[in-house]
Amino acid sequence: DVLAKEKDATVRQRLVEALGRIAQGSDITFLMALVKDKAAPVRAAALIAIAELAFRENGHLPNFEPSAIAESLTDADPSVRFGVAYLLQRHRGIEAKHGLYWADKCSRDADTAVRAACARALGRYGDKGRNLRMKATQDADWRVRVAAAQSHADAGDMAAISQRVQALASA
Repeated sequence: DVLAKEKDATVRQRLVEALGRIAQGSDITFLMALVKDKAAPVRAAALIAIAELAFRENGHLPNFEPSAIAESLTDADPSVRFGVAYLLQRHRGIEAKHGLYWADKCSRDADTAVRAACARALGRYGDKGRNLRMKATQDADWRVRVAAAQSHADAGDMAAISQRVQALASA
């Protein structure tokens, strides 16, 4: 196994990125193990590779284990936390109980890109994600607010969009 023997983190990262483009459902266990790599760029690349694989497989990844991803939400590196938010966007098979928990956690992240990616993912949870989407529309950063508005549209939540338009009109 070339990846396990490779000492250089950048080379491991690039190998994981390449694997993400060609991986099949049977590679999920290997990719899940890479989420624990000692190098943050490798962990982030593994999360993004899982997200892309999940998208290609229509969310059907039988050996995907959400609990293995949860600790990545508190990773010191924002690129790893972004990887979780991106996974939320792309993996249609994440159950609402996990997805909404992750979204709630990452909606409070210090990094704007993480919060925006998280807000963008909320549309797929429909009514269940409405409270978190509404909270994201109040974020201090405009990029998060835009992502939340897009998420309202994804959810088909015309009432929330109308409410935001009225709020803007009266401001």
